[in-house]
Amino acid sequence: GILHLEVLDHSFSGKEFQDFVSGVLDRMQPWPFPNSVLIMDNASIHKVPGIHEMVEE
Repeated sequence: GILHLEVLDHSFSGKEFQDFVSGVLDRMQPWPFPNSVLIMDNASIHKVPGIHEMVEE
């Protein structure tokens, strides 16, 4: 299901994407429980500095 949703009328900035990911992570469960997997592809916004470290915590 949907864990977190945000609708913008413009492109995400790096800071807005970090805030969005933070909102998703707040609603996720630890592995191996339901809602424990976050998938990000090779989109440039997914490479914002600090995102991978935030997710790894």
